[in-house]
Amino acid sequence: MLRAFLYKDFIVLRFRGRSLLMLVITAVSFISVMFFNPTSQGYALFGAEMVQLILVTLVAYGSFLEFYTSSLADDKKDGILALVMFCGMSRLGYFAVKTVVPLIIALIFSLSTLTSYFLLVSAVSFEISTLLFFIGIILSELFLSMGLGMLLNILFNVDTRSNPGVVWPLVLANLPLFYFANPFKHFLLFNLLTVFMGLTAYAVSFLLLQKRYRSNLSG
Repeated sequence: MLRAFLYKDFIVLRFRGRSLLMLVITAVSFISVMFFNPTSQGYALFGAEMVQLILVTLVAYGSFLEFYTSSLADDKKDGILALVMFCGMSRLGYFAVKTVVPLIIALIFSLSTLTSYFLLVSAVSFEISTLLFFIGIILSELFLSMGLGMLLNILFNVDTRSNPGVVWPLVLANLPLFYFANPFKHFLLFNLLTVFMGLTAYAVSFLLLQKRYRSNLSG
């Protein structure tokens, strides 16, 4: 059954060409902003490196949420989530499978954006250690986005296709972390806080699911 869910997510990509195109446009726009506008107010407030880091990670964060939230919303609307909850299927396995396609898309866009960033914008020479630094931040961001996306889909009908604006609260939710736990200075602290927030969102999500889909036949 889990393979069927994964196959469904891959098949649905045939009808998400507009979303993929918008992600390409977004990535190009962010790189253009970093390349052509290095004197904006944001650069003055946070510093050029921090603004560039935020824009690079937003591409990964936004692309993941674009597909993850829509997939969960479709399953919730079609009754698939209720089927998983009531038929004894692995809930952890189900939610893990739902992250596969969004993760692949997010990593593809992340690596493409990072490559463009290093070639066109960054004053730092390309090194494996620098690449791993960015990837570490992106992965922790994606972990947080999984938890937040799951939690909001349980509480609300979050569908990015009908209402793309719902992504932005999720995207901007952890920006204070960039300010108060600057990953350039506190890399480990930033990642620990991000993962902790993601785990908290997962824990709350599973508690809400347990309460919402409690069987009438249970004790």
